Amino acid sequence: MQIDRILPDRIFNALTLLIGLLTLLHLAALFLNIGIPFSLLYGPILYLIQQTFYKKYMRIRQMLIHLIPFILCTVWIYSVDTSPILFYSYSLINALMICTSSIGYTIMILLNMKKWRSHTENIKVSLFIKLFFIFCAIEFGFLTRVLHHRLQFEYDIDPMIIICLLSFLSALLSFDFLIRRLSSSFERTDAAGRKLSIGQLPFLEEIQMEEAHWEMYRQDLVKSVEEQQLYLDTGLSADRLADEIGISRQQLSVLLNNYLGKNFYEWIAEYRIAHAVKLFREGGYVLKIESLAFQCGFNSKTTFNKYFKHYTGITPSEFREHLSLNKQ
Repeated sequence: MQIDRILPDRIFNALTLLIGLLTLLHLAALFLNIGIPFSLLYGPILYLIQQTFYKKYMRIRQMLIHLIPFILCTVWIYSVDTSPILFYSYSLINALMICTSSIGYTIMILLNMKKWRSHTENIKVSLFIKLFFIFCAIEFGFLTRVLHHRLQFEYDIDPMIIICLLSFLSALLSFDFLIRRLSSSFERTDAAGRKLSIGQLPFLEEIQMEEAHWEMYRQDLVKSVEEQQLYLDTGLSADRLADEIGISRQQLSVLLNNYLGKNFYEWIAEYRIAHAVKLFREGGYVLKIESLAFQCGFNSKTTFNKYFKHYTGITPSEFREHLSLNKQ
């Protein structure tokens, strides 16, 4: 089973809920003096959240690999109660693993940030960045706590107080995001301004964004398509295009129809035809029509002819013939 078979938006919501619940469980474990190493889960979950911004997703088995340190430490802590030596060894190894995990995932996440194509004002990206820096602060708090116990370092403020406050803030941000998203779904209206019933809501993960957000996504969409020339890819799909700017396919459909006045196929075809005209004028009139169609991103000559005539008023053959006559 591959995680990319599920909508990335739903995966993001599920992982956000998971990290919110995790911080609450961690707080409870700290107050009840339960030694479950929840700190080893923050890095993997944040790393998985970050993967929802890309087209690359991991299989379930790959995800489980990231959980191995947490599983081993949890099994160990419940098997060393009767052995003081093993318990002391566990505390040292656990501290080492937490430090290694924190540094490792911090480096991986920071390196992956360079690959982001989403706008930094994307609400999901913004939430992730906040959670990431809170994670870094929490792990730094645990490091200072270890130094306090092992090397007898003294601090004016107990690191545990800072850790608890940051954990609570992390949970608050996660649940606030999810509650706002869910409440926005129930406030969806149709074109006539009537409230939609639950049964009429296409997807509960959809949100009704403000005009500023739609404009931001419109700019991201145009920039991605033009700079990367995505329209030349014959395999380009609406799902992939939505992933490029960090929104769902349903939101992309709204963006194209309401803010660009075209559906996905019409909008991409316009770019492809413009590229075909450019190639024609640069000497491409000597190419076969079918070859030119594939160069411009079309899967078939028929589709190319259809859209070319729609946007120029004449067929590709007629356009090529006209250019040939002008060259003579």
